[in-house]
Amino acid sequence: MEANDSSVPFALLRRFTAAESAIYPLAMTDPEGYERVVTVVGTVFRQLREDCSTVDALVERLPAATEQAAELAAAEGLSVDPGVIADAAAVLRYRELRS
Repeated sequence: MEANDSSVPFALLRRFTAAESAIYPLAMTDPEGYERVVTVVGTVFRQLREDCSTVDALVERLPAATEQAAELAAAEGLSVDPGVIADAAAVLRYRELRS
């Protein structure tokens, strides 16, 4: 499948955008927590990059990405929703696939 906006449901794109919006405010209120969250997002993103060569594969991999994010967040002592972390990583991969 070609990676374009029509390949992903609008609701999922909104969820991806909301995830980014949920993480960025941490930079102002908890810079150290923000750094840890960004590190976890980066780890999940790298796994998505390795595992997902198409948008379809990315969408299918989201549940596993959320599980990975949950494990990593717990190890880092983060209280951020693992789904938000996975979605933030997924939007990075989605943009990469689109370009």
